[in-house]
Amino acid sequence: MAVYNAIPVKVLDGASILCGADKFREFIQAMVEKNFYHYDGKPMDNEIMIPGTNVKLIAVNGLNGTGKMVAGQLDKNFFYGCDLMNDEEKFEFWYSQDNREFRLAIEFNAGVQVAFPNEVVLGATA
Repeated sequence: MAVYNAIPVKVLDGASILCGADKFREFIQAMVEKNFYHYDGKPMDNEIMIPGTNVKLIAVNGLNGTGKMVAGQLDKNFFYGCDLMNDEEKFEFWYSQDNREFRLAIEFNAGVQVAFPNEVVLGATA
């Protein structure tokens, strides 16, 4: 909830909080233990609307075990990029006579970036 409370108001509409699957399970178990009546017990696909808010909590395996959380507008502020337009990437496709199969090798750099850092909240649990 501290991460939710730290999200800037101007990006609150459409914001999501990303956490590890381990923290997501802890959150769900805390809801069950507190006997919140808005929890319907249906299976979840690693995401849930945080009760009383319009923010979604999403479990991502890349944050497992780190205790870190990231909040912001995923569709407007987080971007994926790669370097497939220069001389450092490799894209090879060939037929292997030895194995009697087609093979494909692709090598490139990839990463993520945030457009507006002041609209992102980083959180961590102790």
